[in-house]
Amino acid sequence: MDTFCYNGNVYAAPDNGPDFASLGERPYFYQRMTTCAHRLLHPQTHLEILNHLLETTYGQTLPLSPASLQQQTQQLLVANHYPKQGNCVTLRVYPSETHQTPEYLLFCSGQLYYPSYTVWHKRLMLTVMPCEYWFMGYPTGVSRQIARYSRTVAEQAGCERAVIENMNGVLTLVEDEPLFLVHDHQVFTSPIAEGTVDSVMSRLVQAACRQEKLDFQEIPLTREMLLACDEAFSVSPQGLISFEGYEQARYYNLTAHRLAPLLNTLEMP
Repeated sequence: MDTFCYNGNVYAAPDNGPDFASLGERPYFYQRMTTCAHRLLHPQTHLEILNHLLETTYGQTLPLSPASLQQQTQQLLVANHYPKQGNCVTLRVYPSETHQTPEYLLFCSGQLYYPSYTVWHKRLMLTVMPCEYWFMGYPTGVSRQIARYSRTVAEQAGCERAVIENMNGVLTLVEDEPLFLVHDHQVFTSPIAEGTVDSVMSRLVQAACRQEKLDFQEIPLTREMLLACDEAFSVSPQGLISFEGYEQARYYNLTAHRLAPLLNTLEMP
């Protein structure tokens, strides 16, 4: 197993640190974060999102500074001999059941295909997976399991990705990031209240739309809109994922290519 960081301490093996069996049974919130040249992108915003979720649900906050998170991230990437290109690092935060300081686990998730945010070279077909679960709209251990299972559903349908649809018939996420639809030069996504998430990547997309003078709206997305829209895309730590189509509908690939270069120039407030 790779070297990992638990509560600020670096460990080289699972038997020299936390009880992973115990952690596996506990709820957690997470952030999947992009690094470039071993530099973590937007650490302050990742921590802001996590602390908002922790405070909303458990009344707790994680006393971890962006500088410490950056230092620990770089230390892990060097210790695990990751190249100085694009990598993904995951931060898991475990709320304390005794109202003490939350615990956290930081580990390297893998190398990325490209050294910066870009448009995926492969376009993917979509299907829809009806699903509702606890804390829908929060990046949790449950949502991560649902994200993994959605790939199985997509493969069974002869597709590559499944859009999660809540019990109100609203389309929310593609794995653990929001779905964006484009129609008549307007970009649409479902509201957070419907089960989509607040994430660094979704904020970057919204900022890029503002910079490009594209109208951005939050409205409940539906299957019918998948059939009528001009384009559909989602995001990941790698960048933008432009979808090829859904059922008989086929999409253009213009807006994703227009927005992708801006993602690398934007700074979160």
